[in-house]
Amino acid sequence: MKIAYFMILLFYAQEPANIQPSNCDLKKNADEIKVYTCKTENEKFRTLKANFALKNINFLELENFILSVDNYPTWQYNMLEAEIIQPINNHVISYRSVVDAPWPVENREMIIKLIVTRDEPNQRMYIETENFDSSLPVKDGVIRIPFMHGLWTVTKNNNDLQVEYVLQIDPGGSVPAWLVNMAMAEGPYVSFKNLRNQLEK
Repeated sequence: MKIAYFMILLFYAQEPANIQPSNCDLKKNADEIKVYTCKTENEKFRTLKANFALKNINFLELENFILSVDNYPTWQYNMLEAEIIQPINNHVISYRSVVDAPWPVENREMIIKLIVTRDEPNQRMYIETENFDSSLPVKDGVIRIPFMHGLWTVTKNNNDLQVEYVLQIDPGGSVPAWLVNMAMAEGPYVSFKNLRNQLEK
C-alpha cells in the first residue's frame, strides 16, 4: 500500500471550483471515515473522495489547525517536511511540503496555495489547495508534483462539522497509474484519523 500512496495526502477567496466525482467505489470504511476512489473521464488517475465528521469542533478551530503548516508532519501520512513560503493574507497561504516515497521511488515535493473561504449564510467553509507557481528550485532527490487540486467542503451540523474531501492529483515521474489507483485509500484514512485525534483531544 505505502509505495503507491506516498503522493496522496491532505488537502478556494472566490467560489470554490466544483468537484463532484461520480462512479465511486468505497475502498475504506473504518472509524467513521469513508474513503472512495472515483473514475474520472479522460484522466489516468482516479479522484479521491473522503467523508468524516469532527465532533464538537467549530470552523475557527479547524481553520487554525489547517493553517498550522509546521504541524503537518505530525498528522499527514508520510509527510517529511512542511513550511510556509508566503502568508498572503489571514486566509490564504502558500507552502512547500515533501512526502516520503519508499525506495526506489523518489520523494515528492509540492508547492501549494491554500485558500480558506467562509460561507456563513449556508454554514459552510471551503478549504482549497492547488498548485502554486514558485521560483523555488527543485531540490536534489525529489520530484515536484505537476498537478494537484483538492477541496474540503465543511458543513456545520449543530456542534459538529461534516467534512467531504475531494482530491485530484498527478504524482509525476514514472509511477504507474494502476499502482497509484489500487492503493490510494489508506493514506487519507490515516491522515484524517490523525487530524481528528489531534483536534478532538
